[in-house]
Amino acid sequence: MRYPDFLRHIVNTKLSEHVKKNKNLTSIIDEIRKLISTAEAKYGFSSFGGNPEKLADYILSKDFDLVIQSFKAVNALDVLTDILEETKKRYNDLPIVVEAIDKVIKKISSAREELSKKERTNLVRDIGKYVKETVSSMISNANVNIRENDIIVRINSTSSILIKPVDKEKIEIHLSVTKPLQKNKLEKLLEKIIEIINL
Repeated sequence: MRYPDFLRHIVNTKLSEHVKKNKNLTSIIDEIRKLISTAEAKYGFSSFGGNPEKLADYILSKDFDLVIQSFKAVNALDVLTDILEETKKRYNDLPIVVEAIDKVIKKISSAREELSKKERTNLVRDIGKYVKETVSSMISNANVNIRENDIIVRINSTSSILIKPVDKEKIEIHLSVTKPLQKNKLEKLLEKIIEIINL
């Protein structure tokens, strides 16, 4: 057998590797295997008596879109990309397959960017809602503006806070305050600033 079998030697092997680190995969492994097994009979790309070049037809088909959607549903498009990269490496002397894989990897990359944008939008919305409720209970005249990628809290005409999500666990804060201050209060102010920095 010149080429490793796509389902048995590449997909199954990679799924077994990744499921140890990504438990979400357990919910789709059987579905993925069933989808590819069905496609194997339909397109005839098995290395066991079939034509591996036919894998290109499958990868570019709507049937393979079902596989992409399954991985996307559990936020595991990186795993599918790894499977395709391994396939590309093992089938590197079949230009038609390599070209098909490159097209699909590009499509997956776009899908991951869209997912990331959607996640960011939801994150900004959730943080903005929390900030609005919290600030409103502390400062009656504060204005909270929830934008596409960040939240601006305007305390008054000279004080504002910019809040930008970095990821699901971290946020970036930019404080802007202009305020006359007695010199004897500088030490207390510096203590507060250092306290904020060390949060």
